[in-house]
Amino acid sequence: MAFAHLHVHTEYSFLDGMLRIDELVDRAKDLGMDAVAITDRSNMHGAIEFQRRAKEKGLKPIFGVEVAVVAGDRRDPEDRRTTAMVLLAETNEGYSNLIALLSQA
Repeated sequence: MAFAHLHVHTEYSFLDGMLRIDELVDRAKDLGMDAVAITDRSNMHGAIEFQRRAKEKGLKPIFGVEVAVVAGDRRDPEDRRTTAMVLLAETNEGYSNLIALLSQA
């Protein structure tokens, strides 16, 4: 049974991750994985580098992002509740939708 990490923060997840993309891809390949995802917080700045490095190693890149979902009144600290949600793109359309969501945010 194949295994792929689907929630990984890289150096592009500011103040939250320090894993370099080339190290991630190399380690995933060493462990025999055929796919790996990046889900940096609130951005997809590493997507192009990730795709290039993953393809060089023969891995399937899975693109994603971790977003903050706010419930209640976002302007009222007493009523605001925040939780994290990981969104993964299954297709090129999904990738475009992630980019659009992040641009609007």
